[in-house]
Amino acid sequence: MPRLVEYSTQSRTLRTVLARCFVMIVLLGYAGEASADGKFFRRLEVADEPGIAAQRAVVAFRDGVETLIVQSDIENAGESLGWVLPLPAEPTSIEACQSMTLKALTQIVTPEFAKPKTRLMIFFLALMGLTIYACLDHVHCKQHGIERGFLISLLALLFLIMISLFMVPSLMGVPAKVAGGDVEILQNTRAGVYDVSIIKAQDGAAVTDWLTSNGFACPPSARPIIEEYVTDNWCFLAAKVSPEKSGNVTHHPLRVSFPTSRAIYPLRLTGSDGSPIQLDLFVIAKKQAATAMMKTWVSERMKIENDYRRFAKYETSRPPIYRGRGFLSVRIGLPDVSDLMWPGCTFTRLRGKLSSRDMEEDLTLDWIAPKDSQIKLHDRNSALSLSAIAAAAAVIFMFPLFVPTATKQRWAWHTFARKRLPITLTTALIAGVICYSALDVEPLKAGTSMHPIFAASAHDKVLRKLANRPGNKPFVETYQQIVDEVEMNDYIQMTPTFEKPGDYMIEATSNGWNLTILDAFYIPSTIAISSNGMPASAEN
Repeated sequence: MPRLVEYSTQSRTLRTVLARCFVMIVLLGYAGEASADGKFFRRLEVADEPGIAAQRAVVAFRDGVETLIVQSDIENAGESLGWVLPLPAEPTSIEACQSMTLKALTQIVTPEFAKPKTRLMIFFLALMGLTIYACLDHVHCKQHGIERGFLISLLALLFLIMISLFMVPSLMGVPAKVAGGDVEILQNTRAGVYDVSIIKAQDGAAVTDWLTSNGFACPPSARPIIEEYVTDNWCFLAAKVSPEKSGNVTHHPLRVSFPTSRAIYPLRLTGSDGSPIQLDLFVIAKKQAATAMMKTWVSERMKIENDYRRFAKYETSRPPIYRGRGFLSVRIGLPDVSDLMWPGCTFTRLRGKLSSRDMEEDLTLDWIAPKDSQIKLHDRNSALSLSAIAAAAAVIFMFPLFVPTATKQRWAWHTFARKRLPITLTTALIAGVICYSALDVEPLKAGTSMHPIFAASAHDKVLRKLANRPGNKPFVETYQQIVDEVEMNDYIQMTPTFEKPGDYMIEATSNGWNLTILDAFYIPSTIAISSNGMPASAEN
């Protein structure tokens, strides 16, 4: 009898300690994550994986015409840069795009980023520990004839669960054609920093010879692919930085339109060197785009946005702006992209890692019924926290199932632990691995989420001060002086090319100046400035 009393006292003491530890762990998890939630100046952005070449492109397809916005993925500046793009038909237009276009799309058309479930993970791990203890305690009591029902232990755990749920957040959101040897030169044109030629031939060797003689490197692995394209009656866009633009230049995208019966993205030539690529494809079409090789990150039906006017009081011109019809708040007003859209079109972002085998054929898009959707991405920490929760849940639900067998055979608690705990933990590990592999895990990086908002607000402050500033100085000098006064140089800068929200340009006109500001959604707004340095609308 004294022995039983001694055990019961020790058991109650141990349970008390464990219960207190459980509550402390949950509270610490709650406090720790609450602190993390306060860091609202950070955001997650998708990071391109090291060692994998990244490509971004826009495909707009409507009424048998495809428009491609593509950019060379080569970073080296200088007149030696050149690239070749196979096309199924001769282009009807070739234009230069702003250098920021494709990068901006990746910033404004984003997936949902999941946060690590730290509190929930700590709760489940603590609950798992208590479950294991309750099971072992029950087996031990049955072996020694101690009457303490297993139901009482489970009810106590259930009570702890109900209490903790109040502290743990829910898991759950065309020129004349000129012959040039065996190669037909369909077009010669200048687009931004590029000299562009459209060529076609009846023989692949003629194309490779022309490329080599015109300064384009043509490795042996590309020659059979070029021959395939020639057999299919395709032509080639050959773009090279103009000698007049050599040096450190921004290699902007090109926008190319051509007739075609199906939307297609050329990949065979890209895959000829055997290296994988990470492809971001933004598709504008009547229906939602899909392909088996890539995941749909975002899909949204678009409508004209009439309500959003960041600088409505001052602006005189702005490109058309489109916004998603559903729950997403995507606004697209990039001039090179929005003029390819129309009310009711569907905007889809596809992303995937393509191997050389995937690129043995060009990417042909399929069409499905439009559906507003947004993928949820996890970084490593978020995925591990959910996997730990899944593993702990497996232990919580599985380990008590072995208790009846252990009590029937009157095992000692350590025998029970030795025989059944390894099986339970192995199963839990498998559950965690399955959970991790089922999640969309991407390399993410932290960014500053508030910069675009601060940049737009900074220009608001400058424009308000400008309206009360006498125009006795040149406008460019006055505007920069006010930027210095409001101490916003870190957010807004005058640049020759737009790169980020807050950038601005000033161009002289016959009646004064045009001030163009890039706002938080990468939408350029132009404000007319009169000859006395005042916004024209502010004078009226």
